[in-house]
Amino acid sequence: MRLALSLPLAALLAVCCSTPQRLAADLVVTGARIWTGNPLQPDAAAIAMIGERIVDVGSDDEVGRWLGPNTTVIDAGGRRVVPGFNDGDEELKGIAGFLAGVSCDIPWHVTAFHPDYKMTDPPRTPAETLIRAYDFGKAAGLRYVYPGKDQ
Repeated sequence: MRLALSLPLAALLAVCCSTPQRLAADLVVTGARIWTGNPLQPDAAAIAMIGERIVDVGSDDEVGRWLGPNTTVIDAGGRRVVPGFNDGDEELKGIAGFLAGVSCDIPWHVTAFHPDYKMTDPPRTPAETLIRAYDFGKAAGLRYVYPGKDQ
């Protein structure tokens, strides 16, 4: 009788007390020098992302808890990673489309990144990227698109 009661009780406890499964990241970058923008912790080694959202930044071990069977893992090999830079085609098209959706008369000043002061690792924004941004802005219907100089 005692065994008959303990098995259902054990099953109930296992279901009720188990911790919910954590979402797995779509992308984890490890072995990096990630710029955090935080002066108290200017660099981290790893970053986890779900979709386009950053869900964790920290050491390789800390961020490793986000790994799942379908997570893409990139070993950055000690390279600098700067989250938030937005010069890919999809980001540029998205920005142009957003601005045009508000008003085609909003001026869009597209500027180049210049490695200066403490952030000298990422490369300069090439002139081709500024020209692509200009083309995406015009294709979205923006009337005033100003690509900055690539110095």
